[in-house]
Amino acid sequence: MNDRDALIGIIEACTPRPVPESRKMATNILAAGWRPPARMISTAAELDELQSAAALLDSGRGERSELAAVIRDARGFVYSRDMHNLEEEVVHGRPAGWWEAGTSRDDRDSTTMTFPVTVLLDPTEEADHGE
Repeated sequence: MNDRDALIGIIEACTPRPVPESRKMATNILAAGWRPPARMISTAAELDELQSAAALLDSGRGERSELAAVIRDARGFVYSRDMHNLEEEVVHGRPAGWWEAGTSRDDRDSTTMTFPVTVLLDPTEEADHGE
């Protein structure tokens, strides 16, 4: 469910009967800059699903860094999705790789991340805001 649909549900739950303008209201609220609280992820399996290698390869969007998800771990370090080894992740069943922002350190995988992590950018959610 995208942010707009969630907001429509909230608006409609607060009214005694369906509001025909609820879609427009939700769109206008999002356009004004409101966003729900950041999503929290607490397991490596959930983090792997945030932006799975298989889905990126299937969509033809691998190797495009502007589509990388961004997270912050429990220690405050920020990471972006490693988009360069997607084929290896799929073929060898490896967990998702993440690069620490602003460093040249080797990437970490989801199993070595310090949880919980906060999703700072999910490109699929950002695309939904334009609906």
